[in-house]
Amino acid sequence: MRFALLLLPLMACTPPAPNAGGTPPPNGAAGERGLAAAPAPGDTTVVGTVRVVGSLPVNVRVVVQPAGGGSATVAGPLTEEIRRLAGAEVAVAGRWEGGELHAERYEVRAVDGQPVVTGTVERVQSDYLLLRTERGEAVYVYGAGAEFRVGQKLWVQGPHSVRLQSYGVIKP
Repeated sequence: MRFALLLLPLMACTPPAPNAGGTPPPNGAAGERGLAAAPAPGDTTVVGTVRVVGSLPVNVRVVVQPAGGGSATVAGPLTEEIRRLAGAEVAVAGRWEGGELHAERYEVRAVDGQPVVTGTVERVQSDYLLLRTERGEAVYVYGAGAEFRVGQKLWVQGPHSVRLQSYGVIKP
């Protein structure tokens, strides 16, 4: 009976999150909505908080920890971008290889519990910058300052056409 009670909360979680180095969720766990591109067959999406764990210099990993527990170690060329999002809520889509989630796409959902817009800087002018989201939307950010440059990938908080309140550089 105790075993059945322990399984009930686990069965309610979608998608299931493996422990670091554990087995990947089944292919049916894919399909989390909101990513810029639809998941391909065999893709898995893990939603949770980005954490950088381990000790320097050799045992550092980037993981996504779902609210329900467990973690998924992130690997692949997007790992550095995702590392810069430590503490943010993200949805990471990719394929399981060797017990790691090889990230192919990700979406930043929230920073400090507040929704964000993510985009690439397309234009910087004295009073504003123009971000272009992966979905092609133009986002004008006023009061941005001169520290930004074309090509940077950023998250910003606030409605479209916002006065900059907080931000983070994902890709320098």
